[in-house]
Parts: sequence; C-alpha cells; structure tokens
Amino acid sequence: MTPGKVALAPFLRICTAIVTLDVRPTIDDYSPAEKALLRGAERVFFPTPRFAYLFDALRIPVFPAYTTYRIQRSRVLQQILLAVSGMPRPATRIYYGNRQKKKILDGFPFPFVMMGPDAALHKKVLVDHTTIFEECAKNRNPVIVQEALDWTERVRILCVHFDCVGALRQERRDGLTLRFEPTPMDRPDLSVLLEMTRDFVRKAHLDDIVIEWAFGNGRWHALEMTRPPVRWPMLEGVLNRHQHICRLVESGRL
Repeated sequence: MTPGKVALAPFLRICTAIVTLDVRPTIDDYSPAEKALLRGAERVFFPTPRFAYLFDALRIPVFPAYTTYRIQRSRVLQQILLAVSGMPRPATRIYYGNRQKKKILDGFPFPFVMMGPDAALHKKVLVDHTTIFEECAKNRNPVIVQEALDWTERVRILCVHFDCVGALRQERRDGLTLRFEPTPMDRPDLSVLLEMTRDFVRKAHLDDIVIEWAFGNGRWHALEMTRPPVRWPMLEGVLNRHQHICRLVESGRL
C-alpha cells in the first residue's frame, strides 16, 4: 500500500481518490500494512472520535479536525470557545454542582434556556417556571444557562473545509415561527454574518460544522454548533455533504 488519502468511516467510499479501511474496535485491529498506510497518509478522513485524538497527537492531518470533533460534542467547550473568542452570544453561564446551581435564579429570571453538556444527548429546554427548572437542574451536570433571546430571525450555516456552503433561514412573523428554509448565500444582509462565520471557523479550526445564529436586541448572536447532516436543502436542490467533500478531494482543494 502506498501513502495517500485514507478514510476510516465509510462515508467517502464513493470517492475513488480515497482508500477506505472502515472503523474497527481498536487500532490493533488494523494490519501492519494498514497501520503503515495510516502513518504515511497525506490525510485521514472521518477518523471518528475514537481515533481522531491519535492522529492529532501524531501530527497526521485529519478531516474533520480533532478540534471539530471535540467542539461538536460538547456544549461546555462551545460556550467557552465563544466566550474567549469574543463572539457575540446571549448572556450565558455554566454551573457545576449543586452549590453553584442554587445561584442560577439569582442571575437569570424566567424565562431562560437550560442545556446539558452533551449536544447529542441533552435537548435545550425553555424554563419558565420552578418545576421545569428543578427537573433540569437535578438531571444535568454541569448545566448551561442562557438568556431566552427575543429573536426575529435565525440562520443555520453549513461550514465545510472552512467555507460557508449553505444557509437555512427561519423567521418570526405575525406571531408565528416559520420553518427553516434555504436562503441565497449572496443576500446582502447575510454578508456580514457569513464573513463572521468564516473568520471564526478558520481561527477555531472547525472544518465540518453547522453554526446557528439568532438576530435579537439589534445584533446577531451565536447560539450553538452542531454536527452537520449528510443532506442539506439548497435553493437549487439538495446538497449531499459527502459528495461535496469528495469533489473537494478530487479537485485537490482538500
């Protein structure tokens, strides 16, 4: 086997420029020849959270980046990153343990949003009375508390290889919350938001992620980051993210 571009998860099996090995329980389940292929790889695609740390430690380039895997999964790390980077966001605080949780109502009047640390396991909850508050505080640790932003518009932006490739927009109109719908990427009023997003994902090394924004109190606020879906609605059809990544590889851009 010769060095090149290698994938573990099977998502890019359609891409002839990449050798796919599949995900196995441990690194020792790969043959000596396959380990040599991984060590000499130009890039390892979709190493999964199981092995991403390993290639990062060995300075072997991966996609998505190890940073992306960490941030996608942890709301705690997301909020710390947003805070330190200076990104605009709603008032937010992380509370650890029962002693800190007793102070939540001193800093956040109803209604507010409570979230658990794992983005995949814990849903956001709008807390507007004591019963819901006590239930959420008891079952989540740490707990992330965020002001309930009075937003008029939300935008989800799909970022792949440090570029914005798709956007979905949701409005509140006449008291109704409309569905997320594809929106043109060249909308003049989105240009500043797209530039902020591009700058952020490049600085934070987030190369395969969805960032959700909300407009309220006269400005845009970064709400959260999530794992991107395979299929993303566009005005011209549906973008298959895996096929898009394959095209980036075949064109030499990734």
